[in-house]
Amino acid sequence: MREGPDGMARDRPSGIPDPGPGLPRPHLTDFGLAKSVATGSKLTRTGEALGTPTYMSPEQARGETGAPAPATDVWSLGCVLHEMLVGRAPFAGETPAAIVGKVLLAEPPDLRALAPGLPVGLARVVAVCLQKRARARYRDASALRGDLDRVLAGEAPRARPPASARWRAIAAVAVAGAAAWAVLLRRGGVTAEDPAPPPSLARPEEALAARARSLRPLEPANAASLLGDAIAAAPDRHDLRLERGLLLWALGRGAEAREEWGRVPLSGVEGPTARLYRGLECVFRRAPTEGRDDLEIAAGAPGSLGQLARGALALGREDWREARARLEGETDWMGALLRAYVEDADPAGDKTAAIRGYGVALAEGIPFAWVLLNRAGLRQEAGDPKRAVEDADAALAVVPGWGGALVNRANARLDLGDAIGALTDLEAALAADPEDPEALTSRARARLGTGDAAGAEADATAALRSVPARFRYKPLNNRGSARAALGDWRGALEDHTAALAAKPGHPEALFNRGNARRALGDPAGATEDYTAALLGRPGWPAPLLNRGLAREDMGDPARAIEDYTAALRLDPGLAEALNNRGSARVRLGDADAAIEDYRAALRARPGYASPHRNLGVLQLRRGDTRAAAESFREFLRLAPQDRRAPQVRASLEECERQLGIGGASSR
Repeated sequence: MREGPDGMARDRPSGIPDPGPGLPRPHLTDFGLAKSVATGSKLTRTGEALGTPTYMSPEQARGETGAPAPATDVWSLGCVLHEMLVGRAPFAGETPAAIVGKVLLAEPPDLRALAPGLPVGLARVVAVCLQKRARARYRDASALRGDLDRVLAGEAPRARPPASARWRAIAAVAVAGAAAWAVLLRRGGVTAEDPAPPPSLARPEEALAARARSLRPLEPANAASLLGDAIAAAPDRHDLRLERGLLLWALGRGAEAREEWGRVPLSGVEGPTARLYRGLECVFRRAPTEGRDDLEIAAGAPGSLGQLARGALALGREDWREARARLEGETDWMGALLRAYVEDADPAGDKTAAIRGYGVALAEGIPFAWVLLNRAGLRQEAGDPKRAVEDADAALAVVPGWGGALVNRANARLDLGDAIGALTDLEAALAADPEDPEALTSRARARLGTGDAAGAEADATAALRSVPARFRYKPLNNRGSARAALGDWRGALEDHTAALAAKPGHPEALFNRGNARRALGDPAGATEDYTAALLGRPGWPAPLLNRGLAREDMGDPARAIEDYTAALRLDPGLAEALNNRGSARVRLGDADAAIEDYRAALRARPGYASPHRNLGVLQLRRGDTRAAAESFREFLRLAPQDRRAPQVRASLEECERQLGIGGASSR
């Protein structure tokens, strides 16, 4: 018996044990920094800005700012209830990033599948707490308590999770046959009375397969294992072999997937599909010759299956035009996956369509790690590094420690300005494979971002020893940038020219080669490269800024001013363009306009040293010695080690001499 909020005693529903007198009772508190006595694991980490990943809501994981809403606390309490009821948190992983990926993308497991004795109402309360959208949860703790009191009183809770295919599947699993539940309960180490099975679900493999499908998005490895049990119970269920192979493929276990599909006899109805899957795994692994025989067998099948196989054969030959034609009418998830891969693999493909197609394939509920990896790379290249990190996190949740996902996440983190986080990812990837050319190439870029040009050059050189010829562009471009930072402009010119041979017309390599040409005294060649870079990326202000410098080198300040003004139209706060335009205007004799530009540059970036020096020169020419001295002092304060500092210091001393200020320049 328990006493309700109205003071009335009520029976405890079955499935919720009463601790009884003298038995331990749970207590909930907040230690701030805590460690599990049983496992030794920390629950909260010192310095963690958002919270402990295991209990972090999706909105916290996304980094949304502002005071936490009550629904955020409801999520965390739902995680605690889940752990109290079944002995584990709803989202777990080997790393914080893996946990966050599941919080953002995966559905929580079904409580009644983990502990069949729990009341349906209690499982529903926890499910409402763990809705991804905050507004779909309980509005606050009071509303949650109301439903908990109803469940403890034997009544149904008022709140319900949104209807979905997943919940319908869970409902089907909840009434699975006795034989199936016996296997499931043995696997989970749980004991409960076997419910009477309906005749339609009395076969063990049916319940095991249904359970596997409910786990697919969250726990694909467990789902694959359950399908293995289902196949052991019914070896002739080749449809389950097809499904298990897809999960193994999603987990990055391609060899096992091909072996599973190889057990499907060609004479059966599933045979051509198994051959299609085997061939596709080889094509997507960039080993199309291995899968050619399987795809040619599948290509003989009628209808959509044969068309998909013929499209995959064209894709393996890199005949993008034919592949698109073959796959144009294929609208199911596999057709969407193949079309996305065509756009992804084709250098001239529609990358936005590829991202969209990969999303359609993932919506099938199979968390293909390699699809998430590819989409992360596309999103990073499309200028969406935040979502690229989310995809890489999700891929790592499926395949923890995967080097490819670590590299993609590192590249996205670099775009977000997180060089330290990127280096952490890359060190982990290289610990598993010290010669991974992609990881070495990305670490070269990360080291450039931290000022380690020598380390960047060494990494890029190491990557070039093993990277395939078609992928030499990035390490060559990175090494060229490292050599430029080290003052080796001739080596930089050679690397960027080689990078352009590997990837003709790439704007970044053209821009970098332009910088090398200008440094080596070839402003005309630099101007050509900057112009070509602008054709490839019209809205990029950096080539305009540097082309203006090259045109000044060639004695054409009027056209230089045109370039600086065009750069300012793209970025009105570009302080370098304002400063450079001021200097070009000085060369044309327009000192008043130059002073306006220098002052605008200082407003745009108050700590910018060069405009102070340039202002001082003009002020001194105009006889305003006091203002010039102040400008020179500010320059020396901001940039005491600048190469122009000795000259500026001499000018300041002359100003102070004229003003009768002795020894002030020694400050």
